[in-house]
Amino acid sequence: MKDYKGSGIPQFPANARVCFLGDSLTASGLWTEIIFEEYLKNCPEKNVRIYNCGVGTSTARFAIEHYTEDLLTFSPTHIVIMYAGNDINCYSGTLYEKTQKFYNDMHELCDIILSHGIKIYFMTAPASHSDDDKPTDVRAICYVVLRTLADEYKTECTDLYKMMTPHLDRADMIMDDLVHPNALGEAVMARLFLHSQGFDGYGPDSVDFLSPVVLKGDGDRRFIFDNKLRRIWLTIANISTVGDTIDEKIETLKEKLTSHNEGRWDDFCYYRAMDFIEMRPNMDFYHQELERLTDIMLEKANIK
Repeated sequence: MKDYKGSGIPQFPANARVCFLGDSLTASGLWTEIIFEEYLKNCPEKNVRIYNCGVGTSTARFAIEHYTEDLLTFSPTHIVIMYAGNDINCYSGTLYEKTQKFYNDMHELCDIILSHGIKIYFMTAPASHSDDDKPTDVRAICYVVLRTLADEYKTECTDLYKMMTPHLDRADMIMDDLVHPNALGEAVMARLFLHSQGFDGYGPDSVDFLSPVVLKGDGDRRFIFDNKLRRIWLTIANISTVGDTIDEKIETLKEKLTSHNEGRWDDFCYYRAMDFIEMRPNMDFYHQELERLTDIMLEKANIK
């Protein structure tokens, strides 16, 4: 089996601020946090920061429409883009027309990102079991489009489609929906990404390659201010709080939080985000920024 060590996106440089952009495969978050954890552990002097900008069910078009509040707010230096099929499934037309629309939207998105002086990379998603019995393999289409774009933009691509797909039958790595990786699958994704960056000890021959990962701080990295506020903005888009003060919006949000993991996850998101607002020296600035961005999200959602 081919060894892909050092074959993907190069290791992020000192002071890099990296956004991983994509759909639910990115939004699930564990694999990006594992990568972040390894950078913090193995090369803390580089001061690399990693932000998960995945949004479930999203598309390249969604990213184009929300890039200001969903990407630029992190002041990224690098963006890693991975879309895995929502685009193809939501378009109308022939398969060729759908593929062309995805390609065009991706081009528009990349040009926007590059116009802000941000370095772009690509990442392909592993195969999906849900495509096994279908005439059209959308992951394969996305693979071709993303690889093509990487060549056109003369940038690197971490090819999980080629790297991870051969290992899917070695262990149970996919959830019952046959689309999303489970905790083990996300651990393997993270290891293969780090392996492709040239880090030692993460390849398919490593002892713990097929072992799940539990982050030492039970997800400490999740309390990063920007990531928490982003989750809050996206949730606020679904509640009617137009005209309220920022404090009223926050309180309304807390009342309407859903009960993931018996509520513990939502409380954690909320309180950690507010902790960081209080801890930042320019608290008023962050209140104003949250106010501005929540209003954008509300307007986008057409909430009256």
